[in-house]
This record gives sequence, C-alpha cells and structure tokens, in this order.
Amino acid sequence: MERSGTRGKRMRVDHRLRQRKGKEKKVNPVPERSRRADGRLESRKLFVNPENIKFIIHHSSSIIHHPSSIIFNFPFMPPTHPTEGYLKFTCHRSQGRIGIPDELFASLNYWRKVMWEKGLIGIYPDGIGYGNISVRIPDSHQFFISATATGGLSDLEIRHYALVERCDPDSNSVWCRGEFNASAESMSHSAIYTSIPEAAAVVHIHNRPLWEKYLHLLPTTSLEAEYGTPAMAAEIDRILLLPDTLHKKIIIMGGHPEGIIAFGTNIEEAALAILRIT
Repeated sequence: MERSGTRGKRMRVDHRLRQRKGKEKKVNPVPERSRRADGRLESRKLFVNPENIKFIIHHSSSIIHHPSSIIFNFPFMPPTHPTEGYLKFTCHRSQGRIGIPDELFASLNYWRKVMWEKGLIGIYPDGIGYGNISVRIPDSHQFFISATATGGLSDLEIRHYALVERCDPDSNSVWCRGEFNASAESMSHSAIYTSIPEAAAVVHIHNRPLWEKYLHLLPTTSLEAEYGTPAMAAEIDRILLLPDTLHKKIIIMGGHPEGIIAFGTNIEEAALAILRIT
C-alpha cells in the first residue's frame, strides 16, 4: 500500500505540472502546402504564432535537382494577388519525358531567366507561382510551355516544361505531355498561336504597376474574362483582330490583375515587347 505522504507529494508534483502546461504559450497549426507537381512540399503542419507566419517552401534535391529553401516572414493575411497556378481547365496529361532541341531550349531558358531576375516571373510569398513562357513547334499549333508551379525556380530543366498538344476552349480542356501539368495559362498561349500563324513565342508576366499603368492604354481584354479560361481565350482572339495589337504585340489582361502577355516571331521579340514597357 502506498504511503499517504508519498501520495501527497505526487499529487503536488502533478498539480505543478498542470500549472506549468497551462502557462505555455499556445500556437495555432497552419497547414503547409501539399506537394505540387514540381516537387515542392505542401502538406504538413507548421506550428507558428498567428502574428508572424513563416512559410517554408522547400525544393528537395531528390525531386528537382535544385536544392534550396525560400523562407518568407509576413503578417498573416489572405493573399491579394491573382491565384496563378490554379488550373481552371481539365488537363489531360500523358506522363513521360519530352525533348526540346538544345538551341531552342537555351534561348527559352535564357529569356525566362531574364524575366525571373526582374521579378516578372516568380513566386508569391504564399508559394503560388506566376508567369510563364512558351515556344511553338514550327508548322503546328503545339508548343512547349513552362509547367504549372515552376515560378519559384530560377533555372528550369527540360522536364519543367510541358508539351501542349491540343487545346479545346469549347470543352475547356488541354491535352499535354510531360512530367508535370502545363501552365494554367496554356489556353491563352494557344489562342495566340491559333490566331497568329507567324507567332512563334509567348511570354506572360505579372506586374501590378505596369498593369495599372497600361490598362486600356494598350490593347486590353474584358475585365470580365478571367485568366486561364475559354472566356480569356475568346477575348484574346478578339483583341488580336485589332491592328494596334499586331503592331505592339502586347496585351493587357483586363480580367487578370497584374497579367500582361506578349508574343513575337521568336522568343527574343516576345520578351523585348515586355521589356520595352518596363
């Protein structure tokens, strides 16, 4: 039988432990994002103070061969930017590697890096990527485009691109091939390639000051047409009929705040159309 003195000491210790636990600062669990197509980790829980949330986006070297960690600290608030990266169409992807000719890949990656270094392609603090770039396969409507959720990567490998084989605005569907889904803006790129036979490259960037400055000053799509939708593709078709659009080779995406898209007969011409207004 346990002595009463021992039992009393144990009760006092348990009481002190309960008091100590009660004084510990509570933190709220915040879900980290689930693993996306490009290999970023997205689905665990971070225990953080609500006043200062730390998002950690980790690029695993075993997934994408670019090990790096990006850490953002900012007050908790809902995102105020467009949700670029969320597919609004049905994506039919055939799994498998794609091949891009060396010279074409080098030019594609060079100009994407220029856009990335200027912050015109990148990633928001909450891990949502923005901006994309594509080149057409000659004599076809097929094109290579940066895959969805790759905005945070400074350098892309061939496997970070997808081959878009067909887009059908009527069924809001995209057929592509590669290791990852094609960009959320694939429908808009396809609209340009379909309407302009000489267009060989498209660059889509985000920049709020530029978007606000040139809204309705440069050819602008309807404010009602959202990004990545058949409505935006139809608006781009309409805008491309205007002589001013064909001359300036740039479109302000009215229903896609921050979104600007340019095209050219090669990737350099499309990129320079963007840089001229910066």
